[in-house]
Amino acid sequence: MRNLILKVVSYLFFIRPSKQRSYGDYEKLLTESGTTIEQRANQAADLPENRKQLRHIVGIERWGVQRLKVCFGEPFNRDEYNGYAPAEDRSWPQLQADFKATRQETIALAKRFALEQPASDVVEHNDFGAWNARTWLQYLYSHGLNEAKRLR
Repeated sequence: MRNLILKVVSYLFFIRPSKQRSYGDYEKLLTESGTTIEQRANQAADLPENRKQLRHIVGIERWGVQRLKVCFGEPFNRDEYNGYAPAEDRSWPQLQADFKATRQETIALAKRFALEQPASDVVEHNDFGAWNARTWLQYLYSHGLNEAKRLR
């Protein structure tokens, strides 16, 4: 039952939307949503729960970026996102800078995919299985936006 639910979620929220978008679309979407997330973070208070939430957003995005780099020849490592999250002692301004830098790296990868189109653009997600790069970009785009709504 869990696998069926994951397949349905994967298709509805990530695979289907990614089929209608180009890498250029993701460059624009990631840029715009990055600005939105930065604005939410700027308006949020420096609270432990907000720091934890922003660490989560950055950690997932760094993890996804690392998975996308596999398409360009970096080794695949079936790890979890936790190791990519910024350190717990990072200040609120440092975490905001971490998000901004990480999002810029994601945008640069979207550009790279548009220009280079590697032979293989498929890499595994731990829960959802093999995804192509556009599906990964959809995931990172939507994850960041959805999780940033929890910043207060």
